[in-house]
Amino acid sequence: MTFRLGSELVRKVEEEYSGKGYEKITLTTFGFQAPEFYKKLGYSLEFVREDKDPKLSKYFYSKAI
Repeated sequence: MTFRLGSELVRKVEEEYSGKGYEKITLTTFGFQAPEFYKKLGYSLEFVREDKDPKLSKYFYSKAI
C-alpha cells in the first residue's frame, strides 16, 4: 500500500502560494527526516550544514513556484 499524504500536503502548500507574488518556497530538513523526499518533489538542494552525526546534518532546499 502506498501513501502519498506527504506529497499531497507539499503540493497543497505550493498551490496555495503560487501566483501570489512569491518566487520560491524554501525549507530545511535533517538527515534523519526527508532530504530525498523533497528532492523527489523537485526541490533543489542549496546547502548542507554538516554535522559529525550525518543524521543531524541540516539540508536547505528551495523550489521556484
